[in-house]
Amino acid sequence: MVRLLIVLFYLISVQALAEALVPAKMEDVSPREDLRKKIFADSLTKRACKVISKNPTGAVADNPSLTNTLQKLLDAMNKNSPSDLVPLFHPQLKVKTKQVAAALTSISRISGKNVQSSLFRAFALNNPDGDPQPTECADDGIMIRPLYGHRVQVAVWIQAQGADEVSRVYADLVPTKDAWLIGAWNVQQWTHAGQDYNEWRTQAQKMLESKQLVAAWIFYDIAIKLLDGGKFLNFPVGKEITAEQTKVLAGKSLMDVVAPKFPSEKLVYVSSLFSRHGAALLLRFGLENEWSANAIREHCRTKFRYLLDDGLARDLAGIRCDYVLPKESPSKEGIMGGIFVDQDSLKTK
Repeated sequence: MVRLLIVLFYLISVQALAEALVPAKMEDVSPREDLRKKIFADSLTKRACKVISKNPTGAVADNPSLTNTLQKLLDAMNKNSPSDLVPLFHPQLKVKTKQVAAALTSISRISGKNVQSSLFRAFALNNPDGDPQPTECADDGIMIRPLYGHRVQVAVWIQAQGADEVSRVYADLVPTKDAWLIGAWNVQQWTHAGQDYNEWRTQAQKMLESKQLVAAWIFYDIAIKLLDGGKFLNFPVGKEITAEQTKVLAGKSLMDVVAPKFPSEKLVYVSSLFSRHGAALLLRFGLENEWSANAIREHCRTKFRYLLDDGLARDLAGIRCDYVLPKESPSKEGIMGGIFVDQDSLKTK
């Protein structure tokens, strides 16, 4: 259910490898110096970001080498072919086919069946001193952290549209003397229940106006989670949304608000949750002993009915109840797992 966590699980090895990319040697630090001078002629000594393509096919004007790399990348993704994608990664990353296959699987887990990938943006990054400081791409409201040691890089934002959702893939292409190679890679869930972060933010504001405070907080949280661009991509608007969310519960945490609803329970963790039909609430209860599957199901149903009657869950898609034993971490799913309950499941015995 928590698809962002699944993505993180699959990609952590690829991202860790990207962090280990060795800085280029001085003689190789800018093998495409001619391109850097051409694109950034008016700002050669300044950190800068410029859009060089919005062509869905990956074509970049007057740059056949880069076009070739981007089209190979898109083709490999659309064919779901790890073997075609592996050679595009920088050899210093030592990326294996199994890792790339997991990365492609994470895209389909988010987007669903029949994923089609296309170029959303290609940004040229001018990094004159090679220092990996965040670079503003003002037109798209993002900050990109380049890789160390390369004066010119191309940050690629790919949109992967499937039957369920949209995901965005970020790849940082660094130049060698003969090619452009992937030095960083991250998969980001861009929509949930068909809505992007801005639509979830708008819904949160409407919930706030109707005094549905917990729903507002959760909807804001969904928006914030969708803006997680990993280590290389940052969205300044996320700070605005976080500031709005902070005010919703008047300084209280979600736990502070929800726990009093269950005075006889040991509630150890509360969070927002992605569910197939929208935003949901995760409740994790601490138990002294293991319960049967039937006991867990009836317990969670009872809690959901109560939250519906209370009004707290009125605008939510459902709740998930997890159960942990004394030696298990409250922040992780325990060996007993959990169950998701929505209004449809209340109708079944």
